Amino acid sequence: MNTTSELLSIWPNPISDGRAQLRVEGLLDEDQQITVDVYDPLGRRVFAERFANSGSLFNTVLDLSTAQSAGIYLVNISVNDRTYTRRLVVN
Repeated sequence: MNTTSELLSIWPNPISDGRAQLRVEGLLDEDQQITVDVYDPLGRRVFAERFANSGSLFNTVLDLSTAQSAGIYLVNISVNDRTYTRRLVVN
């Protein structure tokens, strides 16, 4: 495993149209397996997707239109063997 130097961002936050931009910069591994899971305020998974990526940058749009209930959602992002959790507010 390489030393981690990732910069992860999700925007806009809060979201109102069900779409959020996810960007991970500074990836050091040549190839990455990226998993994104989003959990609603009751702990139910409302979004799950896997991505394959190569290079130092990963950028995608998350369509969270199924998360129409307002509240605080937890976004779990796994990049190879590293996991990050971010909060995302849905208005």
